[in-house]
Amino acid sequence: MVTAAESLIDGATALNDAVAAYTALTDAIQDKLDLLADWQIAAATTVTIGVDYDTIQEAWDAFKFKQLNADVIIQVPDGDHYIEPTLLADAPFGARIHVRGNLANPAACRLIATWTIGAALPYVISVERCVAEVSGFRLLGNGPYKVACGLKVGTAAVVSSADGSIEVDGCTAGIQATQGATYVGHQPVITGCVRSIEGYDGARLYANDPDITGLGKAWIDPTSGDRSYGIYGSQSAVVVCRGATVSACQIGALSAWSAFLIVNKITVDDCYTGVAGDRGGYLRAGPSDDLTQPATITNCDNGMTSNNLAVLEAPNAVVDSCVVGYQAADLARLMAPDSTATNCSSFGYAAYTNAVVTAERSLANAAGNGTNYNLSSGTPGATGGLLTYS
Repeated sequence: MVTAAESLIDGATALNDAVAAYTALTDAIQDKLDLLADWQIAAATTVTIGVDYDTIQEAWDAFKFKQLNADVIIQVPDGDHYIEPTLLADAPFGARIHVRGNLANPAACRLIATWTIGAALPYVISVERCVAEVSGFRLLGNGPYKVACGLKVGTAAVVSSADGSIEVDGCTAGIQATQGATYVGHQPVITGCVRSIEGYDGARLYANDPDITGLGKAWIDPTSGDRSYGIYGSQSAVVVCRGATVSACQIGALSAWSAFLIVNKITVDDCYTGVAGDRGGYLRAGPSDDLTQPATITNCDNGMTSNNLAVLEAPNAVVDSCVVGYQAADLARLMAPDSTATNCSSFGYAAYTNAVVTAERSLANAAGNGTNYNLSSGTPGATGGLLTYS
């Protein structure tokens, strides 16, 4: 038989259990409210690496899934920052996230990829599956094969950089866009890379006025056989680099495998080949919009070449002090109206193996060449090509 005292104790215990359950429920509700409050960013926010977060990756991960109703700046202070490969990805509101170093002097904010012997890194920074801004950095790979890419824009990403705010040195690829991605960032400075600016696999890359210094016109990797390229487009990519300055590369600018490359007003010096189209690529090396600054190639073995079904347009172009100025072969086409070829030791213009070179109004501008034209105008010759000029 339950006594009155035992009944009171049971009632008190049940009441305590009910209070505990209610407290747990209200705590859970408060946790959800706190989580919802933290889920949104309502006002413009700036966080600083080294103060608020230890790394760019940590800061990005803290914001990438939040609803951003205002901009978030991840500010990296000046200095040398040794970082693991940093992936900026999967942020639905990534367009409001700005990863910034020193916009006025990117060389003052250096991101240096940490490298373990025998394990090459895929990138310094990569952006994938979101929109983001990355500006104000010098990205260092410490050698052309220790880091595969300085700034990689991949898998449907859309990335922008402030003009003149990105520098890359010592990576396999300097700035690379691939897999349908889009990059817009003008006036980058890229040195010591195998492929300084590279777009492929349907990407769109817009980087006007880049300053590119490669690994040398005769450089070749003894293991892979790789050469140094300035601007490289392939696999249906669109690459636009008007006003580029390129030196010390195997090829200053190359369009291949159905890529679309525009390098109007380009200046190429001391490369093996200035600009080239190959394997169905399209390349345009025209003048500036006001026609006052032509594409100019100097001190190269080959000035402008088009091969293997490629199309190269070079109106008003200038080639000086090369071995061959303009040439096409293997069913390719090169169109160079109003162009200039001077001081080329072999030919100013040459067509081979079923290729066509058209050079209207070039005769008056051809001087100092070993031979101005390898064929008579409009007459297929022994080379199998067709060359027309006036």
